[in-house]
Amino acid sequence: MDFVFSQDLGKLADYHGQVLIQTKLQVKSRMEAVRQWGLDGDAEVMWPKMVVRWINRKQCSYPDLIEETKIRLSDPILVNNVIHLVDATGVGVPTIDFMRESGLNPLGIWITGGSQAGTNTTGLTVPKVELINALQLALDSNMIEFAQGLKEETLKQLLHEFSTFKEKKTQKTGAKTYEAWRESDHDDLILALAMAVWWILRTVGINTIQHRRLQTENDYDPLRNGL
Repeated sequence: MDFVFSQDLGKLADYHGQVLIQTKLQVKSRMEAVRQWGLDGDAEVMWPKMVVRWINRKQCSYPDLIEETKIRLSDPILVNNVIHLVDATGVGVPTIDFMRESGLNPLGIWITGGSQAGTNTTGLTVPKVELINALQLALDSNMIEFAQGLKEETLKQLLHEFSTFKEKKTQKTGAKTYEAWRESDHDDLILALAMAVWWILRTVGINTIQHRRLQTENDYDPLRNGL
């Protein structure tokens, strides 16, 4: 899938945060790989460039949101080419079932305080620390970029959530930092983004390519002719 559509659904009158990301594989040169990833000089690194194509946060009913989601995901570019992630932690199984009955195919993400990702009957269980670490890695490695034409007001809100997220992440009390994240009323966009980034790093990942120089006719090999 080239796209990830991620939604943090709010409760009742809360905001819904939504992010659409396109993934493009990039290859770092050998010297870049040596400097940034600490690899041998004959290695290259394939990594995902995550381009944020659309962001949105709004207040609306679940039925209205579902209808808008169906229209958005019916775009020919996205049909059979997008994974739909939904934070199921707050809204629960009934909302996920409602979306499926309406013709959508969401993958529920249940945020936990554990240490290892797993599965349940409706989707995936993901430790909060994994979401935080995935987003931090993507930010520190410049994997995320924003497409032209994004709504300025919403982009500013996301950048504000970035600053809050970084501030909490860099506090020395790491465990308390993880517990504190999500206490804000306005972190829906950052969570939607974190889920998408986590999924992309989980499925695409960062892959190392080791290069082996092939022998050429000009290479001297005394055994070539049986000598």
